[in-house]
Amino acid sequence: MICQVDDFGEQFAKRVLAELEDKGAAHSLCPVCGRRDWALNHDTIALLNHLGPDIQLGDARGMSAIAIVCKHCGFIRLHSALHLFDSG
Repeated sequence: MICQVDDFGEQFAKRVLAELEDKGAAHSLCPVCGRRDWALNHDTIALLNHLGPDIQLGDARGMSAIAIVCKHCGFIRLHSALHLFDSG
């Protein structure tokens, strides 16, 4: 079961949970401890591509992800925000 944390936007949390439910990913077991006790992170996460020595942070490219944390062992699972909300 995935629950939302207090400061997470309620509408966004409902949408994330609905998309995970629709894709069959809402009730997954934690691959580390085997439990189903998840919490949504309070915001999306920016995953940046590897920055080489000559690349400035402003030049970096990456993707946004939604983090879901196992409330028992702390394992973090990431879902691509682009793919989670893609209706295609």
